[in-house]
Amino acid sequence: MGVLRQWRERLLVKRIRSGDRQAAEQLVDEHYHNVYRWLLHLCRHREHAADLTQETFVQVWDGLDGFGGQAALKSWIHRITHHT
Repeated sequence: MGVLRQWRERLLVKRIRSGDRQAAEQLVDEHYHNVYRWLLHLCRHREHAADLTQETFVQVWDGLDGFGGQAALKSWIHRITHHT
């Protein structure tokens, strides 16, 4: 992962942790489509994929304090998506 991307992701996470709603919306905007598409591929049902996508982002918010930045944010969200 590039240094600039890593710095950008850490800053985004820091802003979200401090309550910045715009940063939270940015995270969802950047990752929603990929999460939904992956879940749709796995379950083949649009409503289930939408529900699982919402649950994934709930788990992302709940686990955000544990994100240390060792992996890319995209990889971390993908792992949560897979476990969802």
